[in-house]
Amino acid sequence: MLSPAAEALGYSGGILTTLAVLYELGDVWTDLGGGAQTLLLALATIALSTAAGFVGAGDRIAARLSTTLWLLAGMTGTLTSYILFDRVAGLGADAGLLAAGGTASAAATALWRRTDRGFFGALAFLGGLVAVFGGVGLAGGGDAARATAIWTVGIVWVTAGVAVPRLRELAPLSLGALAACSAAQAVVADAGTPGLLLGLLTAVVLTGAAISLGTTRHWVWAGFAGLVFVPQAILEWVPVDIAWPLAMMTAGIGMMSGCITLVLRRRRGPGDAG
Repeated sequence: MLSPAAEALGYSGGILTTLAVLYELGDVWTDLGGGAQTLLLALATIALSTAAGFVGAGDRIAARLSTTLWLLAGMTGTLTSYILFDRVAGLGADAGLLAAGGTASAAATALWRRTDRGFFGALAFLGGLVAVFGGVGLAGGGDAARATAIWTVGIVWVTAGVAVPRLRELAPLSLGALAACSAAQAVVADAGTPGLLLGLLTAVVLTGAAISLGTTRHWVWAGFAGLVFVPQAILEWVPVDIAWPLAMMTAGIGMMSGCITLVLRRRRGPGDAG
């Protein structure tokens, strides 16, 4: 069992180290060169990760402290990668985002495999999104291309969550659905019809996931996508006089269909994992 003194020192040291980094970012950062910025961030990352490694996960308290220290190390390590590529190497913000997101995703994946905590798996997904955003920009893609790439990652994550039971612990559908819906809406705002098609496809994929797994969470996201994109498509493609009533009717029928499906599943037996 980790002693109370060791726990207090670990939390205090980690918090103070992170606060020092935040202070540097806020007050004295602009006075430092890229090399000095990278050095300070790397020092904080090494200190935090070393402490996290030594604490280990021998008991519940140690595991909690170790997770916190690893999380703080991941934050400072991600910033280190960004500054190194953007300001020291001079490759620009997109290269910095690609490096930072890739670093965060790789580190979170390693920690997920080591600790089997779904929290790190979720962070790996989010880091991957940052890397994709920067990578598409580095390749010369505009806002629509970035959004479409993020939409693709979201849909892949949803599909993986349906196919791989272990990933369901990470709420991959919620993460992937949020990314896919947000990205599709961004394409709607930028390019109109292509975004609506992506949005409708998102609703179809999420509905398929809901039918396959049958949990309330999946049906909520399927209903959300339908409620967001189906009325927009109707208003865009149907004569205005009947567009609003048709949109409302479609949304209502979709919601009642989801309700009926959940009722039938529950009557057949327990299968709603929430």
